[in-house]
Amino acid sequence: MIGAKYEQETDSTLRTADTDEAMKNMDCSEMVSRVLAIDELTPSNFGMNTKAMRSFFGDTSTYEIDSKPQMGDIMLWETHVAIVANVSDDGQMMSIVHASSGNKMVIETKTLMISTIEAFVPNLIGYIRPIVEGYRGGPITPAIVTSE
Repeated sequence: MIGAKYEQETDSTLRTADTDEAMKNMDCSEMVSRVLAIDELTPSNFGMNTKAMRSFFGDTSTYEIDSKPQMGDIMLWETHVAIVANVSDDGQMMSIVHASSGNKMVIETKTLMISTIEAFVPNLIGYIRPIVEGYRGGPITPAIVTSE
């Protein structure tokens, strides 16, 4: 999704289709909603905005919030959301993928010092990760895998 044009969705629904037209623009929450569906943490792309994600990730039986990032975490703050792309071996630096209104596209921001991240990201809620990988709730049940 890196390189997709940034466009804030202003109506009540976010772009959720997998068409070329829907994929050519996205905002931060649309990008993360797509990653959640691709990683099968949700049964489909719900198109949650950041406020809905704060509520969704509040389910402490399914998700944990940590103050230290790990690769693949969802970085969530009051008005923005991103994916942690990498954390250095010494745990001091990280990079994130997010839709940037300043750059007008989905970008990877590299070399963020974790110790000073709150200056870059005010109102940080934390780093979200599933307690168990894969979708585990609601009326949708995971597909049963059979071997031949």
